[in-house]
Amino acid sequence: MGPHWIDLCEEGVRRLDDPSDYVRREIELALESDALLVPVLVENAAPPNAELLPPSIRTLHTRNTIELSHKRWQADTEALIRQLERRGIAPRASVGLRPPEPLSGAAPAQPSSSAHGLLKPIAQFLPDLFSLVRHPRRFLRQRARGRGTDLAAAFVFFVLAVCCAVAITVAE
Repeated sequence: MGPHWIDLCEEGVRRLDDPSDYVRREIELALESDALLVPVLVENAAPPNAELLPPSIRTLHTRNTIELSHKRWQADTEALIRQLERRGIAPRASVGLRPPEPLSGAAPAQPSSSAHGLLKPIAQFLPDLFSLVRHPRRFLRQRARGRGTDLAAAFVFFVLAVCCAVAITVAE
């Protein structure tokens, strides 16, 4: 959840007020099921106030949130992993999580190597997705200049993005 996720509007209507909005539907489905739901705050976002949420997702405000920030990336991701482990979800492998690269003046990504060559692109998927969603032109322009041109990372990003899109579509 970013600082403006709750106020996003489409055609003058707040998206969360639309019963068919995919974000609202995902939250509703997660709250109705036994799925683990950990709200993740990014960019100094505040946890949602119950009064601002539609009734069907109002209990979201009772969930313990976790913040991921660029400055505290390692500590924040370790806290998220610990929170998941407390709920019985153990990591499959040790993944060296790294913060999303700053959008300007960053060094090119190094190609993956070794037997664990896909772990790094998998760990980088969410930060890359956030960058793409938040600043699509900048993200794509940097990729066109050669930053982040690792073929394995591009393939992993594409496959995971398609899987997410299919999961969202099927859930609706």
